[in-house]
Amino acid sequence: MRQQANTGKINGKQWAVLLFVYVGLCAVLLGAVILTGPADVGAVTPGSHGASLMNGGAVLADQGFFVAAEEDGVYRYLANGTERTRIYEGKASMLQAVGNRYYFETEEHALYSVAIDGTQGRVEAAYARRPQVVGSWAYYVGKDGTICKKRLGEEKEYRLGVEAPGQIAVYYGRIYYLGGDRRLYHCALDGKDNRLLADRQMERFMLNGRHIFFLEQGTVYSAADSEPSKATELCKAERFAVEQNMLFYQTKDGLFLKDLDSESSIITVAGEGTVEGAQANGFYYKAASGCYVYTGANGENKVEYRIR
Repeated sequence: MRQQANTGKINGKQWAVLLFVYVGLCAVLLGAVILTGPADVGAVTPGSHGASLMNGGAVLADQGFFVAAEEDGVYRYLANGTERTRIYEGKASMLQAVGNRYYFETEEHALYSVAIDGTQGRVEAAYARRPQVVGSWAYYVGKDGTICKKRLGEEKEYRLGVEAPGQIAVYYGRIYYLGGDRRLYHCALDGKDNRLLADRQMERFMLNGRHIFFLEQGTVYSAADSEPSKATELCKAERFAVEQNMLFYQTKDGLFLKDLDSESSIITVAGEGTVEGAQANGFYYKAASGCYVYTGANGENKVEYRIR
């Protein structure tokens, strides 16, 4: 019996199979793009400093402004401490700046945003604890206690299936979080590749370059992110912030600056106050009087943001 010659042509049935496979692959790739798009990659947006978010996000600096969450609302100042303007009425935390908008968590735990002049306010997510806004995405802890993500301006919420009862931080394409055991874990932006990073009992943490800084039982430690088990003790403290090679920390005796490149270089900043956060070349704290204060990394060039 003569065999039919193979002409190299694809028949109708083969075309249907190939089309089905192609469509399936496109769907998989589209899903991957949705969960880990280019806008996800990167650290926190400039102005949304990791040290400030670690401490609750009461302050931020952005585009020549200082923004602070005060008792009766969110206020914007010029960087020199003048022209105080209320841009949101109500308590807020986790202040962040992305583009020409400010994002924050309200007292009702919604993720809310306003334009930098306080107009065009809108709810970005109805329930979002400890939110982090990176690019066009918001990451937060949902009502069920797991990490969620949502593209800004869209309704669909993606649940990543990762429980995070403690702090979270999005940093260069990974989500870092404290688990129920207070140990530090990290996972991919889609919730996969979930791993233990540091077997320590942390109260809070921040990432700075290739280092992790964390507070454990009243002591601040530093460790390389590649070897988190080999941590170095830096100081005793209640709260802290790190910017470049400077450590700003708070004890019962006051606020201090320490040069991490010099063991003996410690500067007293104030007799009392609360460490709030950092920006390029400086730090913020809340003074005993209730006003916020900026201090340079050398403890000088202070600016007071007075509540009137």
